[in-house]
Amino acid sequence: MNRAKQKGGAVPRPPEREQVAAGRVRIVGEKPTDTVSTARDSLPHGWASATIGDICDLNPRLPDAPKPSTEISFVPMAAVSEHTGTIVSPQTRKFREVSKGYTQFRDGDVIWAKITPCMENGKAAVAHNLINGIACGSTEFFVLRSTGAVLPEFIYKFIRQVSYRNAAARSMSGAVGQARVTKNFLNSTPFALPPLAEQRRIVARLKKLAARSRRARAALDAVPQMLAQARQSLLAAAFRGELTKDWREKNKNLESGTSIVKILEAAHDDAGGHKRGNAAQATEGVHNLTPADFPKTWGLTDLLNLCSPGKPVTYGILMPGPDQPNGVPYVRVADYPGEVINLKTVRRTTKEIESNFARARLNTGDLLLSIRGTVGRMAIVPPELHGANITQDTVRLSITDEVETAFVEYILRAPATLTRMQKATKGVAVRGINVGDIRALQIPIPPLPEQREIVSRLKRAFARLDAAAAAHAAAVAELDRLDESLLARAFTGQLVPQNPKDEPAAKLLDRLRVQTLKL
Repeated sequence: MNRAKQKGGAVPRPPEREQVAAGRVRIVGEKPTDTVSTARDSLPHGWASATIGDICDLNPRLPDAPKPSTEISFVPMAAVSEHTGTIVSPQTRKFREVSKGYTQFRDGDVIWAKITPCMENGKAAVAHNLINGIACGSTEFFVLRSTGAVLPEFIYKFIRQVSYRNAAARSMSGAVGQARVTKNFLNSTPFALPPLAEQRRIVARLKKLAARSRRARAALDAVPQMLAQARQSLLAAAFRGELTKDWREKNKNLESGTSIVKILEAAHDDAGGHKRGNAAQATEGVHNLTPADFPKTWGLTDLLNLCSPGKPVTYGILMPGPDQPNGVPYVRVADYPGEVINLKTVRRTTKEIESNFARARLNTGDLLLSIRGTVGRMAIVPPELHGANITQDTVRLSITDEVETAFVEYILRAPATLTRMQKATKGVAVRGINVGDIRALQIPIPPLPEQREIVSRLKRAFARLDAAAAAHAAAVAELDRLDESLLARAFTGQLVPQNPKDEPAAKLLDRLRVQTLKL
């Protein structure tokens, strides 16, 4: 073990990669403000300045190897919870099966993932209830075994600090995606060590506070699902006409939605009708809505009738080829993961390739609907992509001026529409829906003023839900800050009072050091 000093004592400086000072860990080249709660220049009564290497054996072997036939726990990385500090559903193995090539540990040891991103995500645990008290596990675990000066739960809480994990991440070495925390960083971390009795009080206090935090977090975790359900309920009510039932009672004698449908169908007839092309027939039994499912003033028609004549529901480029810096931009499903097109990821193809798919060129305000892989994702074409194209995984919807585009977008997001798309989706390796089924999607058509009222009400309601989502995110962030603040207080002697009757940590360290020398 490294030599530990009492209050005011010097801590040996580690090798060149890290600079460690009392009260903070700073990586060479980082700003001085990048700190982590560790030992301090002025320690609380009874505390001692040490390093993790002074108080823990790092990656020790089992003191007594079990018999080869002994059943033990086997702990892969996936079995360690990122949030609760527990090992979840470990496997059972014979010791001879895993005695070589795996990390060994026992009940009471602390395990901590050293590889990215498991370390940053907080994969760590105190081992308890292992089969026969023994386990083997991933080689990507550090094992910290207390030498008697520190409680396992106390050291676990220490490495769980976000500030410490951030410092550890900055110290990593290795290739991108395979970077690991160095053993030297962990071994030489400054550690403000309280008396053992105070550690017990701190751990007990943190346990109570953690229970409260878990209850608060559980309540917060339920909020996103509630907000999502509220959105779906609003869209379902809009689809059925229930959202504007009161509005219709006050606004009568309007041109019916059926009249709009007749105008749309006549416009397509005058333009030569719909051309099926190579689209497959719509799936039988899926598109089974009837006018009786909607208010009497509403009409019902297929999605293909809502697109402007000459601009059919169609997909785009089959094989765009290599990216061309000065070519024609085209939109992939991957370019609108959040249902807003990311202009930075849009690729380009040659003018020659794009010209073969001129039918799919985009206009500002067109709707895009994904039909392969992820079915039902939507985005609106921004002005920057006017004249661009799409791939075969997306269809373009150029909605006629006779209908509100925003209304059509909301209806396509409604649960009833999504259900019909799911029923028409086929495939195994790559799931997709045929253009014929997209064209056949049935869309209810209210009078134009009611369409606008539906859009207005949904926008206002969704704005309130967005505000609630923002408040939820702020509450989660505040809870995270509170949890981190409590840990910082714990490791600087501010969480529980000191007791002058506690045996000083330095005295315990000295006694353990003498015992070690005798061995």
